[in-house]
Amino acid sequence: MTAHGRESGTELRVTVLLKNPGSVPILNAKVTLLDETGVRVLPAYYSDNYIALLAGEARELEIQCPAGRSRCARVALRGWNVRPDEVIIESSSP
Repeated sequence: MTAHGRESGTELRVTVLLKNPGSVPILNAKVTLLDETGVRVLPAYYSDNYIALLAGEARELEIQCPAGRSRCARVALRGWNVRPDEVIIESSSP
């Protein structure tokens, strides 16, 4: 999983790339936007969530949240047969 953010007016748009490098499908992969302290950010609007990925498949989704790096700092991944993970949102060039 990777996450890249870019500010757009008063919003931060985070592009998340999920990849399944394994040999079995991933079921109900759920991404959650977190602030610097690990608290869920609300409001946040996801282009997709609770995703299934076949072996070798990748999918990109976008999250919109209020602008401010400390407000939207990390993306967490959880799922039915997914190892929990978190990544820091990297800055993207405009």
